[in-house]
Amino acid sequence: MAFRRNNNTAIVLAGGSSTRMGRPKALLNFGGISLIERVVHQLRPVTEDIRIITNTPELYTFLNLPMHADFIPDSGPLAGIFTGLAITRSEPVIVMACDTPFITTEYFFFLLDQWSDKISCLIPKIGRFYEPLAGLYSHRAMPVIEELLKSGNRKIESLFDRVPTKTLSKRDLAQFGDLRKFFWNINDPEGYEEALKQL
Repeated sequence: MAFRRNNNTAIVLAGGSSTRMGRPKALLNFGGISLIERVVHQLRPVTEDIRIITNTPELYTFLNLPMHADFIPDSGPLAGIFTGLAITRSEPVIVMACDTPFITTEYFFFLLDQWSDKISCLIPKIGRFYEPLAGLYSHRAMPVIEELLKSGNRKIESLFDRVPTKTLSKRDLAQFGDLRKFFWNINDPEGYEEALKQL
């Protein structure tokens, strides 16, 4: 299935408290720009419609992008996904974390090419571990997400057991090289320093 650039929407989740980092990790300098700018730059060739999901919009005004607060506050990334789906219309929606600096534009096009209207989620799964904040989501998943959040279940992985989900394996993603680096999430000062060395 071919996707045109103008038909896609991406949401970047920047709602975390960055407790382990001690400062907003989305704003960490990485190669001369902030982490969140790096992610946005990789998304721009894929879509003109990029939204930031954040509860601290004052930190990201420099991006000049639409910003939206969580509809269900203090409920983690799953609530961010729910908000992103609620405010968009395109199908599917690219969901991306703000702290994964090695993701590439080619990866997003690859994801979109793997999409099928028969599924609700398209998620990398490396061994036993999902990469839920680097995938595609359908609006069809919204009722289940809302049900999970209302029940107090914030685990994104719980969604994949309840809606049609396609996973991409290490073999599927072999073209992107070292997947440990590719899906690197920066969560603490040590991880930040190690990622800078990889850069």
